[in-house]
Amino acid sequence: MISRTIRRAARTPAARTPAARTPVTRRPATRRPVAALLVAAALAAASGCGIRATSVPVDAGAAPSRVSCTTPSEDPGPGAPPASPSGTAQPSPSGSSSADASASPGAEASGKPAAQRAVEVYLVCRSEVVPRTRTAEFRDDDPEAAARRLVGLLRAGPTREEGGAGFTTDVPPDLQVRGPRSGDPEDAWRLSREPDELPSFALAQLVCTFSASLADGGPVLLGGPDDDRVLSYPCTQELRTRPEAGLTAGASV
Repeated sequence: MISRTIRRAARTPAARTPAARTPVTRRPATRRPVAALLVAAALAAASGCGIRATSVPVDAGAAPSRVSCTTPSEDPGPGAPPASPSGTAQPSPSGSSSADASASPGAEASGKPAAQRAVEVYLVCRSEVVPRTRTAEFRDDDPEAAARRLVGLLRAGPTREEGGAGFTTDVPPDLQVRGPRSGDPEDAWRLSREPDELPSFALAQLVCTFSASLADGGPVLLGGPDDDRVLSYPCTQELRTRPEAGLTAGASV
């Protein structure tokens, strides 16, 4: 009995103890799209160079240009004294000169003797009004005709050579001038437009041109076509370099 029990126990397999397993720590998989990696690399490269990234193309525009305000005939070259700012009337396409074209109707109709005179007219260049020399016929005993001739020269504007150097005019092509009306000072001038309605550069051109040629460098008395009183306008350094100041420069007489 005992031996049978022993034999049965010998045939019974021993209980197996499960082997201990070492826990495995798994890291979560991270996946980055290729596009994100490329964007990150581009931003890193840009920040490393001190350049801010932008998604819009930037157009800085053309470099600013500057005009010389000096015609070729006035540029003598190194070491030579500068020439005076003069301008000779250039032929127009019709064959007449700008000075002839600017003559007022009937300016020579009276038959009074006229003489060639050099006068200063002010043109616009580099946001300033600059004197230019013109030679034309004037009669000393007819100041109103002289004023009309000066306005004509301002309307005609720069010569071809001056235009190439950057000179322009802002005086309207239809602007007219006449002498004083009853009650005005004898040296007053009436324009076909109110002075404060003119472009600021045009007013500065008129004031400084009339001051140089008709007022011996003093202030100019200007009024419009209505019965408003005339105002006194001086040709100051501020007016020549900041023509917009002319719109508030008029003083009561």
